[in-house]
Amino acid sequence: DKAGVVIENDDFKYEIAGDGRNLCFIDKATGVDYFNAATVSYCASVTRDGKDYPVSSALLKGNLLKFEFGDTGVTAEVRIVKEKDHITFEVAEVNGEVESLNFLNVPLKLNNLRRIKTTPQTRNTK
Repeated sequence: DKAGVVIENDDFKYEIAGDGRNLCFIDKATGVDYFNAATVSYCASVTRDGKDYPVSSALLKGNLLKFEFGDTGVTAEVRIVKEKDHITFEVAEVNGEVESLNFLNVPLKLNNLRRIKTTPQTRNTK
C-alpha cells in the first residue's frame, strides 16, 4: 500500500490514503474526527464524457498534491500553501482531457462543527 498524505495546520488534520481514499478529518482543538466513514469516499475525481472517475493515486511531493485517475491517463497537481490559520489549495496543472476536476471531496459529519478555514482556488486550465 502506498504511503498516505497528511494535510494539516494548527486547526485540523486531513488524511488521505495513497489510493486517494479519505481517512480522517480531525479538529485538533477537540480531537473529534468529523469524517463520515459510513461509505468509502475518495478525495478527488474527474469528469470526462459525462462520466466520473475517482482518483486512483494521491501523493504529496513538497507542496504539490499529485493525483492520478486510473486508466484515464489524466493527472492533476494541486499546490498547497499552509498558513497557521488556513490552507490555500490552487490547481497548478491538469493533464488530459476533462470536463471538470473535483478535489477536497470530504464527506463530514457536521453536528457541532467548529469553523475550519480552507480556501479553495481554481483557475481555467484551457
